[in-house]
Amino acid sequence: MEVCSTARAEMRANDSLETITLGVLPSLPIKKISAIAKACMAAFPDVSFDFREGHSAELQELLSKDKLDLAFSSTFKQEEEPEQARLMEEPYMLACHFDHRLARRGSILLSDIDGEDFVLRTSCEARRATQDILSTRGIRNKITARTAQDDRAFNLVEAGIGVALMPALFSGQGVARVPISDLPITRTLVVQKKHKPKKSAEAIFQFLKEKDIRHL
Repeated sequence: MEVCSTARAEMRANDSLETITLGVLPSLPIKKISAIAKACMAAFPDVSFDFREGHSAELQELLSKDKLDLAFSSTFKQEEEPEQARLMEEPYMLACHFDHRLARRGSILLSDIDGEDFVLRTSCEARRATQDILSTRGIRNKITARTAQDDRAFNLVEAGIGVALMPALFSGQGVARVPISDLPITRTLVVQKKHKPKKSAEAIFQFLKEKDIRHL
């Protein structure tokens, strides 16, 4: 009976919390999303979070329709906008198994991955741009796996299924991340808010604006 009473009390407490709906990119590592969530929940214990996944364009549309309070998105623009704050810029790197021939290089050229077995990240924001660059330079790869889930792509690389071009935030045991000196593409991660955010969403926006998410 005591356990049931405690559970009911916790449910009533959760019902009284204000809910912030937070959009996240599928190309953000789940470890990073979890770390950001923990930091937000610790800083704002009176707020609960409802996470929604979507690509940048989808998150923008949901924000414009007031279906999201905040969103972690990406942009290739450098201009500042009042309703978004820049969190970090990161390069795309070669992710490969630690035993791969390129794993211990200080950096590589795109031509170095010509003919490699390749894990294709179908949800990558820069997919078209990188494919155009590879095609222009005559670089061909054998696609050994396709996935819209970046954590799965990382696991496939860890299993030695192929190499992948991945944002620098992805890291883990068994996978080397090698800089690519002639890949002129980076992505800027931003936090965005809707036009007229509620007070709690504005407070979280300002909190995240000051955070260095690389170290969460």
